[in-house]
Amino acid sequence: MHPSRPRAIVQHPAVAVLLITALLLALSGTSSWAVPSQGELDAAKEQADRLEGAVANAETELAEVRAELEELEAQLVTAEAKLAASTARYRAAEVAATAASDRARAAEGELEVAELELDDNRETLSGLARDTFKYGAQAGSAAMAAFEMMDGPSEGLADRLHYLQRGVGVRTAALQASDALQVRVTHLTERAREEEEELQFHQAEAEIERSASAALYAEVEDLTDRAADNAERAAALVAVLEGEQQDVEVRITQLEQQVAQEREEAERRERERLEKLRLAREAREQAAREQAAREQEERQQAARDRAAREQAEQEAAERQRRQEATVSAPAPSSSSSGSSSGGSSGSSSSGSSGGSSGGGSVSNSPGPTPSLRTVGGITVASSLAPQLEALLNAARADGIVLGGHGYRSPEVTARLRVTNGCRDVYNAPASSCRVPTARPGTSEHEKGLAVDFTYQGQTICFPRSSANCSGNAGFTWLRNNAGSYGLRNLSTEAWHWSTTGR
Repeated sequence: MHPSRPRAIVQHPAVAVLLITALLLALSGTSSWAVPSQGELDAAKEQADRLEGAVANAETELAEVRAELEELEAQLVTAEAKLAASTARYRAAEVAATAASDRARAAEGELEVAELELDDNRETLSGLARDTFKYGAQAGSAAMAAFEMMDGPSEGLADRLHYLQRGVGVRTAALQASDALQVRVTHLTERAREEEEELQFHQAEAEIERSASAALYAEVEDLTDRAADNAERAAALVAVLEGEQQDVEVRITQLEQQVAQEREEAERRERERLEKLRLAREAREQAAREQAAREQEERQQAARDRAAREQAEQEAAERQRRQEATVSAPAPSSSSSGSSSGGSSGSSSSGSSGGSSGGGSVSNSPGPTPSLRTVGGITVASSLAPQLEALLNAARADGIVLGGHGYRSPEVTARLRVTNGCRDVYNAPASSCRVPTARPGTSEHEKGLAVDFTYQGQTICFPRSSANCSGNAGFTWLRNNAGSYGLRNLSTEAWHWSTTGR
């Protein structure tokens, strides 16, 4: 029995984790996007170290198992060869013992026949001895009587002597046969003893070989069991390593997905940050330009006001001079009086005209730009400034520091629509832009009646709607309090608040 070898473990699952960890550590030094936390990186490194150690230990143990299996297989081959040789010797001993047993039984049979013949000879000799004794005695008595009578031997004596002679010959032959049988019996007895000893020797040898075969068979069984146990242990180690490898592959997949998600999220945040910085920079530049334009307009308006006042003063002085000249002049004739009356009327008309002209210049000079005022860094219409100032102060008292952008000119609105990708800057609806933006001339910002609020330096929940803005303390405060100051929220833009809600 030869157990199957465990398949070798050649893959190193910890290497993949180490590569991912190195990648994350390399990327953690960049500032353009975020990576998994240091705790996750440390956990991944620790898991990689554990798995690398587990792989090394498992490979060492597998090498030991393979060496032990090879040694067991060599021992098993040797034991099987010994068992085969012992089995052959045992079978040969059994054959020899069987042959010896057959020879011993044949010798015993021959010995029994010889002993029976010897017993028969002995009985024959005993009978001959008795007859010889009987007839010999009778023959002797008859001979003695004949010799005494000197008449010669009788017929009965001759018969007895003849029988006696024959019996002596038979007895002699029987004695010789008995001696031969005795020698044969002795030889067969010795042969039977030798055959019995050989049989016992072969039986003892067969018993020894049978015991050796049993011991070798037990050794073979033990080696087979040990080899099977080692094979099962090796299979269990392979299963454990494969399970750990699957766990590591799952973890690698999770880390890769997390890295991809973090990269996408970081890139999105970076794009938003850059866009906000760009918009903020443009807004600051525009605010600076508009502030410079307002200051220029204010200077021009002041110059116009000053010129109007000077003209009004000149006209007033001219009327005063004419009045004084009229009072000091002689009484006019009717025609003169009429002429004077007409002149006075013309003067009044002229003065009125001049006053009207001056007044028209003052009232029409601002043009379409509303009266503006800056409160807390936010420029709005003067009519909205008191409410906005009160709102900012109340929020600050509650620990909420708000900022933002208010007024913007139609030109800024047009440029903003271009930035936000509107199809038609002046005619397309606000919803056609990537970020909804009102058309120039329709925005509440251009009236100074809307504010895009910021909180903690960022536009509130940009670019989400009010329904999706949660967890922002600035938005929560405005939702609960802005109505008290005349501002309403545009539901599609969490940061946009105006007096009309548009």
